[in-house]
Amino acid sequence: MDSELKTLAGTYVYNIDNIRNRTNEALEKRLAAIPQIHRIIAEAAAEFESWTREMAMSPALQQFKNTLEQIRQQEIARYTKKLGAAEKEMVEAITSNILNKIVKMPALELKAACQRGEAEALLGSLTMLFDLEKEPAR
Repeated sequence: MDSELKTLAGTYVYNIDNIRNRTNEALEKRLAAIPQIHRIIAEAAAEFESWTREMAMSPALQQFKNTLEQIRQQEIARYTKKLGAAEKEMVEAITSNILNKIVKMPALELKAACQRGEAEALLGSLTMLFDLEKEPAR
């Protein structure tokens, strides 16, 4: 009967051994991929943990930048009253660039400290030095 079925158009004949072999091959491929999957999961978890630590520093860095921006705005308002529009624009650009460069240094150091697991001490110092509000524990 098997030989008759093979000759019918549009039919495929599989025996149980063929099916079992294909199933075993598929299972072996899946089992072989497990170590790679574990590595992918571990990498993603490590990246997420690192990102989470960095995000904890974000409010303090934003407060730091806001404090410096407030000082910058006060000083610009104080000294640019007699300047023309072009000069005011130039002073804005220069002081804004300076502020961004000043903020970049502690931001990079805090990010590196996060990677080393030492961010709390630096964050405490930044908060104390610039009289920043402490974020409530979440």
